[in-house]
Amino acid sequence: MENSFKFRKLLKAPLWSDIKHKQCNWRTLCLVIFVSLLIILPINVIVLMPAAILWLANSQAQHGQMIGDPSGIPGYMLPVAIITLILTVAIEVYLLLVVLVNVYDRIVARRKKTDF
Repeated sequence: MENSFKFRKLLKAPLWSDIKHKQCNWRTLCLVIFVSLLIILPINVIVLMPAAILWLANSQAQHGQMIGDPSGIPGYMLPVAIITLILTVAIEVYLLLVVLVNVYDRIVARRKKTDF
């Protein structure tokens, strides 16, 4: 419950005015995005593996059909692959957003501490 309140508060935060007045600490945000992507990349390899296996199996079956082999893959394989890919990308985006929301909260808290 507390995290959803923080997220709603973040959405109402005056981010555009921070960008407009160049008060946002872009160096910290860029560094955090870079480090987060380095940490999330190995996790993505593991999480995206089922989607990659499904896509490879589907493409191999279609290639075999083009040269005349019968397909042993059921017709629902493409929707399953698409759903798997959507779910894995949603996991990746969620992980990155969690990190960025926490960093933005810390930057705002640090700015409030230095203002007083």
